Amino acid sequence: MRPGAVITSSALLLSSLVWGLAVGFGTGPWSGWSAVWLGGEMVFAGTLSLVGMLVGASRWGRRLGMGVAAAGLASAVVVPVESWWWWLGLVSSAAALGGLAGRAMKGYVRERPAAAGPPPRAVGAVLAVLFSPAVVAAVVPSMPASTAILLAAVWVGGVWYAKAAPGALFVVRVVVPSLALAAALTLEPGGAVACLVVAATVAALAWSKDARLAVHPLVERGTAVPIPPELVPREILDEAGLDSRGRRKSG
Repeated sequence: MRPGAVITSSALLLSSLVWGLAVGFGTGPWSGWSAVWLGGEMVFAGTLSLVGMLVGASRWGRRLGMGVAAAGLASAVVVPVESWWWWLGLVSSAAALGGLAGRAMKGYVRERPAAAGPPPRAVGAVLAVLFSPAVVAAVVPSMPASTAILLAAVWVGGVWYAKAAPGALFVVRVVVPSLALAAALTLEPGGAVACLVVAATVAALAWSKDARLAVHPLVERGTAVPIPPELVPREILDEAGLDSRGRRKSG
């Protein structure tokens, strides 16, 4: 890898780890389950972004990485300056965002959509589901355990759909939005609105044609089509032991 790509990738991973751990351990304004979800999602997002870029050469991986770096800079605003790790997180976030926004990953991330890649809205549906707990946690400083459990079920639904497991389309179209609506009932108005936005966003993406095609079998069961014997070369008929009418030769 080129030095720029190494620096950018390392800065992104470091940024997600520093701010994920800082937020997860309650250094910022979040506590309890909100801190755990938000911190864990930051680490997960940074890791997923790197895998998407370096393994899949995906454009969504680069965009997700930019979002992670931007979230790190936002965390630096709300997390108090305490020691050297704050400055480490700030510098790494800025370096990652600069590299991803620039040309550091050129040659490692494709510039055009992959011809055989998953449809854009299907990718959007997966990301919307997987990071919906972070969206809710960012709005709710301290969520109750019941909300955290429902959001965990939402996250599992995203993984289920991403793996195209049996019933994946039903899960992402019906189950996940329903769980998000149920989570809204456990929160105050601000958090409830966040859950409603999540449910509406996931439903809009999941009910698209792209989302259906993403889990549709790539290979369909074929059907046998009879070929008239007169169209088959004579040597093939002889090799198969058939006469000119396609019947089995006697003797």
